[in-house]
Amino acid sequence: MRPSSGGSRGSDKSRVKSDKDRESALEAVRSLTKPQNKKPQVTQNLYFSPDENNDELLQLLRADRFKNDSVFAYIEKNFKEEKRKEPEFISQLVTAVAESCIINKDQEVGPDCCQDKLKARKDILRKYLNNNNSLELQALFAFQEIYVKYNKPAAMLSQFFNTLYDEEVITEEAFMSWKRDENPLKQEEKASALQATAAFFEWLQSAAVEGSEN
Repeated sequence: MRPSSGGSRGSDKSRVKSDKDRESALEAVRSLTKPQNKKPQVTQNLYFSPDENNDELLQLLRADRFKNDSVFAYIEKNFKEEKRKEPEFISQLVTAVAESCIINKDQEVGPDCCQDKLKARKDILRKYLNNNNSLELQALFAFQEIYVKYNKPAAMLSQFFNTLYDEEVITEEAFMSWKRDENPLKQEEKASALQATAAFFEWLQSAAVEGSEN
């Protein structure tokens, strides 16, 4: 028997619906796999990330060895004002500055601090330390970490400290705070750092005594 026309129409409708459902599913898959033409969002680097090692800033410091304009412009553009007042920012900034001042990275000669390069960066450090004792203390610990990183060269840390004091980047109070600090999180290799800067602190103490007598 020939099937009734009503049954045939119902079968055709089901087939059409099934085809439409299949096409809709395929279109959904195509939309997911289709390349997107949207431009990626660009976000500002609002804080220094330790695992990035602050490469861009270090490159700027090395490229413009005695000029600070490009460094200031980079920091002002990429770091919000409130972030510039945080210890993490200071630590990474000082680390980049210290790294850019190291010379003679030779196993036999040993690394050293180029004091002229550090003097050239005094305005950068002064601006962001802003006579804040706690930030200055953070900066001194960053210099200590660099000293440890390069296997504690005999003269490096004292050269850093002498220049920072002479150029009025770090106050006497901050140096004494660093010397007395007993924070267990900051004590790695502190004994060797104190030994390396013993002559500096002896001179600092004698200068203070002479000043009080005068």
